[in-house]
Amino acid sequence: MTDLNSIGFKQSSNTDTDSEMKDDELEAVIGKTAKKHLSQQEQSNIHSASKIPEAPYIPENPINKTNEKLGDLESLIQGESSRSSQSTKNWNRIMLLVSLAALVTSALFSVLTYKSSNQSSAKLEQLILEQNALLKANLESKDLNETNLERTKVPASLKGKPAEKSTAK
Repeated sequence: MTDLNSIGFKQSSNTDTDSEMKDDELEAVIGKTAKKHLSQQEQSNIHSASKIPEAPYIPENPINKTNEKLGDLESLIQGESSRSSQSTKNWNRIMLLVSLAALVTSALFSVLTYKSSNQSSAKLEQLILEQNALLKANLESKDLNETNLERTKVPASLKGKPAEKSTAK
């Protein structure tokens, strides 16, 4: 037979006190082990109950990136628009000044042309008056010449005869 002492058993005594003591020790060991096992199980239950299951990975919505890019683009456009409007405002002022200068220059040349036209008209009127006076004088001298010619006309009866030289001019 095998010796029980060699495998770790001790020989028991037949006394009742010894068996009671062994039973108490056994219950204590079983109780500790059971309590340890129960507390671990309860803790894992509590831990698993309080733990929220992890949500699956959801990729970022591309619309959000698009909205961010559009927002950036909008702020860029607003900045450019304000700079552009300031530049346009400055160019409008410059163009207004150039237009006013052109208007003043046009008005000045218009006035100068009017004065020059009046002077030309006055000179032309003077020339016409002088020309008329010369024409009248010429006509009067021509009338005198014609009347002189009529006086020197040869009568019809003398037409066949050689004409005399007239001395009137």
